[in-house]
Amino acid sequence: MKTLGIISEFNPFHNGHKYLLDKAKKELKTDLAISIMSGDFVQRGEAAIMDKFSRARVAINCGFDLVIEIPSFITLQSAEFFAKKSVNILNKVDIDYLVFGIENINTDDFLKACKVIIENEKNIDSKIKSLIASGLSYPKSHNKALLDFVSSDFLSSNNILALEYMRALYKINSKIKPYPIKRIKTKNKDQGINDKNFASSTAIRNNLGLDIKDLIPNESYSELSNFMNEYKYFDYDYIYKIF
Repeated sequence: MKTLGIISEFNPFHNGHKYLLDKAKKELKTDLAISIMSGDFVQRGEAAIMDKFSRARVAINCGFDLVIEIPSFITLQSAEFFAKKSVNILNKVDIDYLVFGIENINTDDFLKACKVIIENEKNIDSKIKSLIASGLSYPKSHNKALLDFVSSDFLSSNNILALEYMRALYKINSKIKPYPIKRIKTKNKDQGINDKNFASSTAIRNNLGLDIKDLIPNESYSELSNFMNEYKYFDYDYIYKIF
């Protein structure tokens, strides 16, 4: 029996997520698909667009066999910590493949770039410390140090998170095999809707007033519509006034 795992937020579950899952299941011929998913708060520290039970139900209805919640103390941390702890969970679950999206670069080039970065980690860490000492922020120092070993196409938040998954697998000597799949038609950082069938989660959240029905599976649209009808409009200001 073969099992794939996907680390997720599904905020909301859209056609890109469905594409990733279906493509992985077809190519890997797995028997089970497991997702570990952020709860009511996602990695950036924001409240999710709808509750974790609704998002988990969508994931099951769209092809997953099991959804496991990632504890909030993991989801609210840096990409490195988030990746490390999430991979540890999947390693304990004993999956065979870790599936994740990449962009701007093909699979082989991505894997080669990760290998080079991991092999030169000490040199990269040393340069990061030097750049921080010169006054640069950690993210800028990190990206600038990586450019000594990879092309600028590699540097996107989506790929950096994927790199952290690779690092985490390497550090615990996991038997899990990474399986990157290139995003199609959209990028993770897209703020607007540029395609009739695919959009990033950010773009969908930013355009809830538009017709988004063709951008997400029917199961996801139904759950989101029900949630929005019950709670009217999602308002971060309202939530944070409560806090």
